[in-house]
Amino acid sequence: VDTPSKSGQPSSLDTLGKVEHPASIGIPRRSPYFTMQYAPRHALAHIAWRALSVPVVTAADAFRVFDQKFDGMYFLGATSLFVAGATGRQRVNYDAEVFAYQFSASDIGRANSVYFTEAYVNFGWPGIVIFSLFVGQALRCLGRSDDDALQAMQPLFCLCIFTAGLLGTLFSNGFAIIFAFALLGRAGASPARK
Repeated sequence: VDTPSKSGQPSSLDTLGKVEHPASIGIPRRSPYFTMQYAPRHALAHIAWRALSVPVVTAADAFRVFDQKFDGMYFLGATSLFVAGATGRQRVNYDAEVFAYQFSASDIGRANSVYFTEAYVNFGWPGIVIFSLFVGQALRCLGRSDDDALQAMQPLFCLCIFTAGLLGTLFSNGFAIIFAFALLGRAGASPARK
């Protein structure tokens, strides 16, 4: 029952239980955090969203693209320019395909996804297991190093594999060289330091 106020309009008590959608009264609705439509309100929120949410959302999209566009056929390393060149395969620009799926254009950007999506689209479940074992050993290698600079590389490596593929992180970001130095440093260390 609406009880009119003195002006003849329903009182605020009458509308208390009626909740309108924010967009219907001119307030733009915020998109959920784990979507590409989310609009952070300030720079730090954007950095956090970009580092935490985008790789997760992109992982889901990457699996959709793999199933829908490529019929689930494994690439056998062809998503990496280095591996494709070393094996004589034509490179599959997979991150551009995922970006095109997300934004309808592939020549303006690349999709960032967590490392296990690259492992799966290239080698399936065995790829995820092998890549994950490698990641664990790589973190162990850095963490057990006597070199403070190598130990300090752990958070950067984690951020890189959360926002990009392992192969690109190793060969394009230079972590293969870092791990080579870490292993050479361990091999050259005295037995008491190992």
